[in-house]
Amino acid sequence: MGEGIEMLDYATMAVALDEGAARHLSQTIDKFVRYQNAWWGMASFGWVKLTDRQACEGLDTAVAKLADADAAVQRSAARARPVVQPAGEAR
Repeated sequence: MGEGIEMLDYATMAVALDEGAARHLSQTIDKFVRYQNAWWGMASFGWVKLTDRQACEGLDTAVAKLADADAAVQRSAARARPVVQPAGEAR
């Protein structure tokens, strides 16, 4: 018989994310999390450990590409921020 399905509740994963023990796939994709050397997917009842090798390899590949994209967005946003004059200073 196959292995049982490993699950975590939302609260446990929230603590892991808050403590830095887990991380989202990217800044904008929070449905997949890397935790305890495995990928986890969000479900209606909590988090399910992913066991499909190809899916996990795809997420491993995606995380690096998305990290580069997240960094590019942050750099772009930093350049786009308006310069605010200190109060009382003339233009």
